[in-house]
Amino acid sequence: IEQDKFLRYLTRNDAKVRPEHALLNFVTKKVTDSFWDIYMPPNGWYCRCRVEKLQSSGITSTNTIGLNLHKSVPEIWRFNAAKEKIIFSKKHPYFRVSKKDWDLAKKNFNLKLP
Repeated sequence: IEQDKFLRYLTRNDAKVRPEHALLNFVTKKVTDSFWDIYMPPNGWYCRCRVEKLQSSGITSTNTIGLNLHKSVPEIWRFNAAKEKIIFSKKHPYFRVSKKDWDLAKKNFNLKLP
């Protein structure tokens, strides 16, 4: 049963890891926990973090992470791609097209449709 499984947040554990991501290293929560709605990697530009699935584990208390840490995750990254079955949130700049390119965008930038 999926709700009985856990995810553990993991960084690359090197000098390039951002301090706010380092705070999340080894945080473990149930797969169904709302924590993953904000912190599912990637949760920032060039994020190299990942999660691993566990059969059982202790849950990390949110109090040990910091209640305002979510502010460090840019709004365009505050979603769970697997849960929402999308790659980029609607707030992502990939969806912005300048006015001068609107006509080209309507033609799918001259690319074939799948």
